[in-house]
Amino acid sequence: MLPALTGVVFFSAFAVALEQTGAAGQASAVTVNVGALPVGSVKTVTLTIHALGDARWHVFITANAPGHVLALIGRPQSASGCEMSWSHTPGYPSMRQRSFDGFEDPCGGAVFRFDGACLDGPCWRGLDRLRATRNANRVTINVDTLIPGAPGNARL
Repeated sequence: MLPALTGVVFFSAFAVALEQTGAAGQASAVTVNVGALPVGSVKTVTLTIHALGDARWHVFITANAPGHVLALIGRPQSASGCEMSWSHTPGYPSMRQRSFDGFEDPCGGAVFRFDGACLDGPCWRGLDRLRATRNANRVTINVDTLIPGAPGNARL
């Protein structure tokens, strides 16, 4: 059971500034203006991730402690049109009977905690993430190196 977070805020995606730090003109780091991003909140952005074959993925930037952020990679959209989302996204139809702070895959049934760990459902591992650092209102995300999620439950 996760501790309840008070004052959870959802930030929708908006402009992302690229900081060119890679070789051959490719960005190995992306800088995102996250504003205040209080603890317990999430900002969703869509980024091209070199570590995943230059595919575009949703990245959930979570503020889980003062000055500390995680950049969690959402599972890709399924063929049936389902897309992983933060449980407090306005208008998101949660699968859960009660409110919780985490991420859900509405078609696959997997549920992940705020820190990306597998909470319930069929998840082989927690959400993968990217290295992220915060400097005031900006988060710099390394899109070249994938950090695999911790082993989850393999229940199918």
